Amino acid sequence: MNGKSFDTNQPAADILLDIRQLETTFFTHVGPVQAVRGIDLVVERGEAVGVVGESGCGKSVMSMSIMGLVANPGKIVGGEIFFNGQDLAKMSDKELRKIRGNKVAMIFQDPMTSLNPVKKIGGQITEVLHLHQNISREDARTRAIELLNLVGIPSPESRLDQYPFEFSGGMRQRVMIAMSLACDPDLLIADEPTTALDVTIQAQILELMRDLRNKINSSIILITHDLGVVANLCDSIRVMYAGKIVEEGKTRDIFYEPRHPYTWGLLNSIPKINVEEKERLIPIDGQPPDLLKPPAGCAFAERCPHAMTICQQQQPPLIKAGEGHEHRAACWLNHAQAEAVAAPLFAAQTQQDKLEGQA
Repeated sequence: MNGKSFDTNQPAADILLDIRQLETTFFTHVGPVQAVRGIDLVVERGEAVGVVGESGCGKSVMSMSIMGLVANPGKIVGGEIFFNGQDLAKMSDKELRKIRGNKVAMIFQDPMTSLNPVKKIGGQITEVLHLHQNISREDARTRAIELLNLVGIPSPESRLDQYPFEFSGGMRQRVMIAMSLACDPDLLIADEPTTALDVTIQAQILELMRDLRNKINSSIILITHDLGVVANLCDSIRVMYAGKIVEEGKTRDIFYEPRHPYTWGLLNSIPKINVEEKERLIPIDGQPPDLLKPPAGCAFAERCPHAMTICQQQQPPLIKAGEGHEHRAACWLNHAQAEAVAAPLFAAQTQQDKLEGQA
């Protein structure tokens, strides 16, 4: 359980979210696609956790599973999702609606498709308040103004009466954040919140999320394919590949001492500014496995330059890696009897220099 053990079936008091062996499958006409294949994830109160991995690794499906928003033909087929001691996976849709948008809120990737284009911004924010709180129209409007001001939207009184198309992409994302914060959620899930934004606006949104976390003490799950995005916001990182978590640890562990070849590949694929002109990026060779028929062994084995015979035959468990007791990697290279393989210099050193320069 992510380096934590429990004496009972209920999570410890300081644990807000405790996902145990979550499995989510899409039953398509060509067969079941195992999008999430037995994930354990613990989020403490006030903690920010980054979930990273390339497109299709199961990050968004995991978040939709938490929210109870997995659409047909998808279905949660196994596991538990404890939130404040209650198993969300066993709740009815009616019970989930009382929690969704209230105690657990989500910021979606594309605000233009998440906001209603024919409804004013103010009406969309106050709708959330009316749904979950016993509040008058006047108080709801006042609260909406406070929220827009909190996320840095100028002239919030007049902006409430505007439509989404009258806002820039960055401002629409701020509106989405305001809506998600309307009921002071205990857990905020941000699914690729900066993907569609330019670099300057990305930095502003991440700074905003950092400030809001400090103000309201919400726990955050930040889902992204970009390791650089989580460097300054998250306390810990989970690296996902082919529906599984393949490495987990504190943020500094993942950047300073990555112990899974897939994590090395992600770090090495980050564009660098101190390179020679026309120097090529370093991609991860090969393709992810077909989750219609997941491999018997390590899902990364076919792309891994360090793969051994056992990698093809048996799935590696999460093995303690490095000095941190919470740092673990699902790689046979971390087994006590495996031959030592050093991490690439860039992954272990350049990222460390970057973090130290930002400290």
